[in-house]
Amino acid sequence: MRLEPTGPGSWLLSREDRLHGHRVSAVAAAALVSAFTKTGRTELTSTISTWTSSKGSAEKIIDWLIFEGYLVDCSDSEAAETADWLDQWNANGWRAAARYHARTFGYPFEFYASDGSSAEDFRRMVAYNQRQPDTDRARGRIVDAAVSHPLPDPAAELNEARFGTVVAGASPGRKLNRDAVLDLLSLLARPIRADDMPYARAAPLLRKTSPSGGSRHPTELTLLTSGLPDVLDGVYQVASVDGVLDSVDSVWTPPADWLGLLGLAATTGPWALVLYSSFFARNRYRYREPRTFRTVHMDVGHLMTTCEFLGRANGWRVRQVQHLNGPEVAAHLGVDPYVECPMSATLLTSLERPN
Repeated sequence: MRLEPTGPGSWLLSREDRLHGHRVSAVAAAALVSAFTKTGRTELTSTISTWTSSKGSAEKIIDWLIFEGYLVDCSDSEAAETADWLDQWNANGWRAAARYHARTFGYPFEFYASDGSSAEDFRRMVAYNQRQPDTDRARGRIVDAAVSHPLPDPAAELNEARFGTVVAGASPGRKLNRDAVLDLLSLLARPIRADDMPYARAAPLLRKTSPSGGSRHPTELTLLTSGLPDVLDGVYQVASVDGVLDSVDSVWTPPADWLGLLGLAATTGPWALVLYSSFFARNRYRYREPRTFRTVHMDVGHLMTTCEFLGRANGWRVRQVQHLNGPEVAAHLGVDPYVECPMSATLLTSLERPN
């Protein structure tokens, strides 16, 4: 729930699971603030009455807030259950996750089976595109990069991953070098094909090896390297559509410091680290709130798993970094975390020189 001032004595009251809110008086807004902690109806009525000088007006305000779902009876079984698991999640340090889960629980979804087609989905996307063209699909090149490495076209022969050999650890060893890493990045990030959208001014949908919600591909890849043959130590960005790996010359953080920043121990021998950053606006174009934050995590998870299988198929040691300080990593990269938020990473090292 959200309260925003709109003018003298006027507030906008809204819930994150609804498209439209209500304009309410300062008294109604103050009543909600008073009920942020558990309180009885009699006590709340008495409090509001001191502002309205009328018990009847106070009762009407409370009844309306309950009817619209802004006030909930604490004795309600669902409310009590929600409060219980919120307390449990908070006790384990999951306060933000608990709040997000509470806000999105029961969010209505469109079931295509109801009309046997995706007509409603298509209608919504046409309406979105009329208001703002859907053109953001991928990060472009760094035009003044000091170093650039072309990525090969994605093809199955770049990495013959087999589930059984990967799980059994029987994959043949491949040297961790420039060509091997470029092959892996190509399979991770490069489009296999593009499909035109059926409405004007929209960018084509990109089809890649890992699924992405609505084919919006909110995740972009950054490569960090140390001791990698034929690649200077540093930070590189993947331009997936252009098929190029460009150096980020503005970043000066040493490789060893990156490992410490990500909570990884120092490692000997060459290593490459794939950093996954989410561009929330791409997914929000399709999913709006409140589903966006959930689906970008799914997108990152798909890519991390694909990267792990490709790495293990090459006979490399793979370590996943699922928790990192996004704002701190973004500061080292010189990016705005509200636009390009670092989410996770995969460290690749060769087995002959384990970390």
